[in-house]
Amino acid sequence: MGNSIYEMIRGAVTAEGYLSENFRLPDDAADGQLKFAPGAMDGILFYHTAGTESEDSEGYTILVNAIESASEGRTDEAFCSVETFAAKYHVLGFIDLFQEYVIENKDRLTVGNVIDFAVRLMMEGIKVEAVKFGMSLLELIDWEGQERLKSAVRLLALSDELTLYAAFLMRCWENPNRELFDILQKVEGWGRVHIVRMIEADSEDIEEWLVRNGVHNDVVPAYSGMDCFGKVHYLERIRHPALDLEIYRGLADILDAMLDEGPVTGISALEDPEEVMRAFLTAAKARTDLEAQDYTTLIDLKEYMEQTNQESPSGLYVELTDFLQSGQVQETMRSALERKEAFEVARRLGMDYQEYAFRAVTEDFVNNAWIASRLVADGYKVEEIIDLAYDRLDVERIATGAGEELGLGDAFEAHRALTLILQELRNRVNVGEKLIRPALKSPVVSNRHMALSALEGWTEQSGQALQELLPKMAGYLEGLLAEEVREDLRQRMEQILGKK
Repeated sequence: MGNSIYEMIRGAVTAEGYLSENFRLPDDAADGQLKFAPGAMDGILFYHTAGTESEDSEGYTILVNAIESASEGRTDEAFCSVETFAAKYHVLGFIDLFQEYVIENKDRLTVGNVIDFAVRLMMEGIKVEAVKFGMSLLELIDWEGQERLKSAVRLLALSDELTLYAAFLMRCWENPNRELFDILQKVEGWGRVHIVRMIEADSEDIEEWLVRNGVHNDVVPAYSGMDCFGKVHYLERIRHPALDLEIYRGLADILDAMLDEGPVTGISALEDPEEVMRAFLTAAKARTDLEAQDYTTLIDLKEYMEQTNQESPSGLYVELTDFLQSGQVQETMRSALERKEAFEVARRLGMDYQEYAFRAVTEDFVNNAWIASRLVADGYKVEEIIDLAYDRLDVERIATGAGEELGLGDAFEAHRALTLILQELRNRVNVGEKLIRPALKSPVVSNRHMALSALEGWTEQSGQALQELLPKMAGYLEGLLAEEVREDLRQRMEQILGKK
């Protein structure tokens, strides 16, 4: 038997009380199954599915059998049942069902045995879903005086995979908000998303933290946008005449999160969305200390109004557009461009940013490859950028042969820069062949994929087979088939060559 989940987490906690950055719990998914980021599966179940299972489910039967076995002292049998469950199911949708089962049968069950079993699962479980089951059973106990167990729960809460279950328990403790707030500041993924939703902003420090950090997570800010809006007295803050710049920026981030209605419903769920939009624009126009990046939220707001056909008769859209084109904004942006900053913001504003950006690209291609790719997308000095990429990235030297490299770390910065340029060549037939050839021999997988994507685009747009369009390239690709180490890439090569 391997180390328990609890022991693994305890061993990975830093002196500051955080989980070490590279820590990951073992993934119980079978080989070939999709693997999720910590807490992601529960996040999907919580936000995007009904989430509740049925008593007719095999999973429910397995958990009930485990409870019965534990009640009768057959602990090993109960453990086996939970291990079977953990290999196939997720606990989240069963919580209400098995908790209700215990409550309804408390006079018949030996509840003390069941609780002892739950504690053992939490402390000794080696499968994540088994630990979650134990923690969920412990929602039924009286937590007064349970300091040892509370310490264990606080530790488990540091893992985004288990934060939600720890938070369920903390809600029953004395000073639950303080407990949640302490964990909230130590998690950044799905754990943060869940606690932002659950916590009450019942003190100034919690509310201000939510303003500054609430939507900043490693998942998607949109999941927390509406939660933060409802907890920070948004309109009161954004209308304050002495609004601090950092608080303004936090409120901007919350608005931005609400404008992204891809994963969850956002600003459209408000009773009067335009009131919020107008209040934010009024606050922005009143400031003289905004920097170029601060205009991003206003650009996002303008695009949101365009996409949702809210170019309103009230004149808000016109007022917003006029402000973004005002001398104040244009002067701030020109200063940023002179400093070789904010190219993407200027691009989105429709400003002539290319000359400034090209200058930055020529001075430092690797670190500005992302903006070089935008220039290619805009059709600006494409051939010159390709020549620069060829020389500055020394692509012939890095074409060391097909490999399985992900391209992480400083040693692969030239490869990553090459990928950025390659991704813009798909729609430019016969442009950039001098980059595609070496990219097909790059050890970094993404380089080879992007190079093949460009060739696929060229054949599709030209309506010609590669042998007709570029006979020498077709021969070169044919010669690389035997050297390719990945089956998926080899299949793409064969398809491009008409062998499949």
